[in-house]
This record gives sequence, C-alpha cells and structure tokens, in this order.
Amino acid sequence: MSEQTSQWVLFGYDLRGLWQSFRGAWREVFWAQGAPLRELIDEPVALKSPDGTTELKGRGSGNIAATAILLPDSMVLSKSLIVPRMAGIAPSSVVANEVVAASPFGADDTAFGWRVLDSDASKSVIGVAIVSKSAVMNHVHQSRPEAAVNSIEVWSVVGDQYIVLSGFGEHERNSRYRRRLQKVAVLVSLASLSVLLSVAVPVTYKYYDLASTQAAYYDIQQQAKEIVELRTSLANVNRYIDELNSTQENVSNPMFVLNLLSERLPDDAWLTSFEQEGDSVTIDGIADNGATLMQEISQYPSVQNVRAVSGIRKVGNNDEKERYSFAFTVAEGTP
Repeated sequence: MSEQTSQWVLFGYDLRGLWQSFRGAWREVFWAQGAPLRELIDEPVALKSPDGTTELKGRGSGNIAATAILLPDSMVLSKSLIVPRMAGIAPSSVVANEVVAASPFGADDTAFGWRVLDSDASKSVIGVAIVSKSAVMNHVHQSRPEAAVNSIEVWSVVGDQYIVLSGFGEHERNSRYRRRLQKVAVLVSLASLSVLLSVAVPVTYKYYDLASTQAAYYDIQQQAKEIVELRTSLANVNRYIDELNSTQENVSNPMFVLNLLSERLPDDAWLTSFEQEGDSVTIDGIADNGATLMQEISQYPSVQNVRAVSGIRKVGNNDEKERYSFAFTVAEGTP
C-alpha cells in the first residue's frame, strides 16, 4: 500500500491531492451551487415555502421547468464546517465524512446537500444540511401529491443560504444545466475562434503582403544592381573612349612633317635623324648652311617655336657642310 501511495508523491507533494484541488477549483467556478457562472446561466426555480407561497429563484422567466420544496427547519440537521484551503483537501470528502459521523439516520435513509457559504485565502466555510430521505419523501408527497418525488427538488436553508439536497429531482435541472453549459462553451469557443480569425486574417494578409513587398524589393534591388553594373560598364567604356580620343589626339602624325620637310628642304640639306612625340619634333641633319636652314624652317606653315638643340658645327674634310640639330612644334590642328 505504501509503494502505491509513493508512486503519486513528487517532491513531497501528493499529486492526487493536486488533482482534487484542480477539480475542486473548476467545480467552484462552473458547477457548485452558488458558483457565479452557474447563477448566470442556470434556469430559474419555482420554490414553494412551508407557508405555501411560491417564489422564483434565479434569473429568467417564462416557462418554469424546475420546481422545488423548501423544507421546514425542523426536518433539517444543519451544520457549518470550516475547511482549510490547501492542496489535497477536497470539500466533498470532508462533507461526506462529516455526514457519516453526524447523521442520526441510517446510511440508506440519509440525504444531504452542501454549499460554500463563505471563503477566503486560507479557509472555506461550508454549510451542510442532513435529512431523513424517507421523511422528506413523505413531506413531498403530502405537499405535492400530484407530482412524482423524483421530479421535484428539495431545498433547505442553512444560515441565510439555500442548499439543494441531493437524491431528489435536482438531477433533471443539472442535466439541462450541463447541456446549457456545453452550448455556452461552444459559443465561447466559436467567439474565440472568430476573434482569433479576425486577428489572424489581417495578420496573415499583412504577412503575405510583406512577403510580396520584400520579393518586389529584392527584384528592384537586383534590377538596380544590374543597372549599376551597366552604368559602371558604360562609365568604363566612356573612360576608355576618352582615353582613346586623348591618345588619338596625342598620336604623332609624322607623315605631315616628313612631307613638309621633303618639300621644303633644299637640295643641299638632308636628315640624319627624325623624332616626333606628339606635336614636338626634333631633327638632325647635314646642310650647307645650318643657320639659313633654321631660318627657312621657321617660315614653314604650321611650324612654331623653332630652336637649336645643339650648336651648328662644320663636318667633312673641307668643312663644306654643317651639322645641325633643330626642335620645333607643329601647330595645333595640323593634320
């Protein structure tokens, strides 16, 4: 027996007691007499007092399906129990044990009911009503001879609270309340689902909208990347073209200068060296009179800045010829 009990103990706590506490908490909310939710959705009850007056208890009106008889105080043994609010203590078990100990009636003749009269964080005050089942059935038959005993609820008063006694006609109302509670649960579930859908649909739409926007942004990035690459390539091509144009402008055109010199040099003068870099030309050669040749070259069209690179000097055995070295610039725009 101890091994079976130890299977439900974890870190010193009996898990069965926690389950009972959990069930008790749900009972207090949904099922127990006086539970706020039950008072809100349960059907009204027509309660007949011992003086013969009938009073409607509960919410609603219209067709009253539940009827009850209020027992006189003389038929009820009432008690108040103080039960600590702690895990492992189920109020129903405490009440059942108290009924067995306090009932003056036989076990088969005992009927009882209970409800929580007051509670705080540490304890609950429970009202208990104990009656003789045979005496109650006789009283019901005398009060309502036309009705079946199992169709009429039996109530009593403990303190200032009504208590429904178990074992009579309350099971029919309990069955209807259970169905009503199930409908409420379905409606709440549908309402929660509707709220969830009302939130999820826009969020889902925004998610896909964001995803499509991100995809479009990615496409734009790719297109922009291609455009930037094309623009870079175009800039490189333009720079290459500019370099070619600049190179072309700086490329020497020796044919113009050579043709010019061939046409204008006198017969007694010739070239031994010709160099051209851009528009700058340097020539070396032999002539009868180097100074005169320099003067003639300075008069050529499109020739500028004629100057001697080195001094004119006599060459040959008889010093009949002179060696010259001139530099000049070809005018801009010369083909």
